[in-house]
Amino acid sequence: MIEINDLKKIMKLVLISGYLKKEKPLNLMLLSSAGSGKTEIISTFKSPRITFQTDLSYMGLLKLLKEKKQIKHLIIPDYTKITNKKKSTADNLTSLLNAMIEEGIGEINLFQFRENFKNRNVGLILTTTKASFAQKKDVWEKSGFPSRFIICSYKYSDKTRDKIIQYINAEMYKDYQNKIVLKGFKDCEVISTEELNKQLNPYTKKQFRSLKQLQTLAKSNAINEGRKKVSEKDIKEIIRLSKYLNLNYTEV
Repeated sequence: MIEINDLKKIMKLVLISGYLKKEKPLNLMLLSSAGSGKTEIISTFKSPRITFQTDLSYMGLLKLLKEKKQIKHLIIPDYTKITNKKKSTADNLTSLLNAMIEEGIGEINLFQFRENFKNRNVGLILTTTKASFAQKKDVWEKSGFPSRFIICSYKYSDKTRDKIIQYINAEMYKDYQNKIVLKGFKDCEVISTEELNKQLNPYTKKQFRSLKQLQTLAKSNAINEGRKKVSEKDIKEIIRLSKYLNLNYTEV
């Protein structure tokens, strides 16, 4: 868990987006090799607005959302497990997740389940490995699934791996048993200016969704700093963090 504070910060800002009025909760896809601490990163936070699910079914997800109306983010530590289900099962679940994060879940009227979710949006945070993403990439892109996410990829440098080995040998991992509790945040509207927003343009690869995602991250950072208006400081912080938002597996 050494040297990954920036990745934790990105995760926190994505979760805070669930407190923004007039904004959909952001979605995060965390990519790295197996054994790189992805699960530890997304398990760091605790809030009544998030739910961790190691496995899901179509009906199970509908039941969960019906029972827990306060949920703003669904966190899946290992999305590979879900995509490896029977194709029809995986496709149905992915279709529901797609609706949940894009246009919102509307009225579900099945024989065994009836509920009007009133176009409810819930953000999705998931992890997967480099190999699994490469295998599913073409299939996912046909439905536009990856474009709805902030994609954050990383790999450990040799220096960081050495530090982690030393850390584990010293048994200091025990210090990480406490979760970071998201508290003190309230639903609010955060404003920004066109002048500030324009500074994010070079970091979007000319993708409209990406620009909106970065603007929302800036608003989340403002809330994290105790402000309801985006400042130059927020823009600079998102630009700094943007080095991780790619498929190049930024070294940490």
